Amino acid sequence: MKEFGFEKKRDLRRNATLDCETRESALLSVSEILGLTRLDLIGFFREFDLWDYAEEHGYGLGDAGDLLLETLLTQMNCDWGFSHTAWFHMTRCLLTEEFKGGLKTYSGIIDDIWELLFNINTSDITRSDWNKLRLSMESDMSSNLGEYHSIRTSSDEQESPCGILVPELRSGNPLIKQDHYLENAPEVVSHVCEKNSKLLAEYKKATKPCIVKFETSDNELYLLSAALLYVYESQLSEPQFSNFHNADYRGRGLQINSNQIKKRIFLEE
Repeated sequence: MKEFGFEKKRDLRRNATLDCETRESALLSVSEILGLTRLDLIGFFREFDLWDYAEEHGYGLGDAGDLLLETLLTQMNCDWGFSHTAWFHMTRCLLTEEFKGGLKTYSGIIDDIWELLFNINTSDITRSDWNKLRLSMESDMSSNLGEYHSIRTSSDEQESPCGILVPELRSGNPLIKQDHYLENAPEVVSHVCEKNSKLLAEYKKATKPCIVKFETSDNELYLLSAALLYVYESQLSEPQFSNFHNADYRGRGLQINSNQIKKRIFLEE
């Protein structure tokens, strides 16, 4: 795809949040980021057939978001700018969990997870034996937990809490698929309980699936392109979503502080 001066069309002073919690919030926030009204954006979508244009000019799906944004900025003579992005973290937790400590890194949360599992465990295992079990499982590189623990502590990027841009697409493309955290359990819990189905069942009974919404100061172009493509596709009668309509959170080893958390969304099972 040819170079387009996206940065020249950027308004660095615009204070807006990219928020794809729902299709409507995504439509409204993308409109605000582009300095347009909701109806302006819908009108553009109705007049421009992205997929016919892309096929005619030889563009692939990976170019679609930038192509759509470039065409919109040119035809609507508008600019773009935003200051924050809303992300969505998939997990299971107690109904009483308010995340007052924020969303912790893997190293910051792993003690809490083992403590929760010990407290809900109905077997006669002692604290001492529980600690020995944890040490042996985390250090056994032939086990799923040992391998997972090693990966999650290997780099800052792996340490960070996970999140996605578009919660509706949490069960979509395997590259960003995260609904298993809600339906089953976070990966570390699944690995701990790999040979203890009773403990896994106790964990699922004690916890509820929860989406945690948080905001960061991320404001990169690729996020807007993905969100714009998601909004465009969601306006079609038969939308076909892919991983190009979504993005995953890149935390750089940092936890999410409590003041960044905007809401908890508990889901029915």
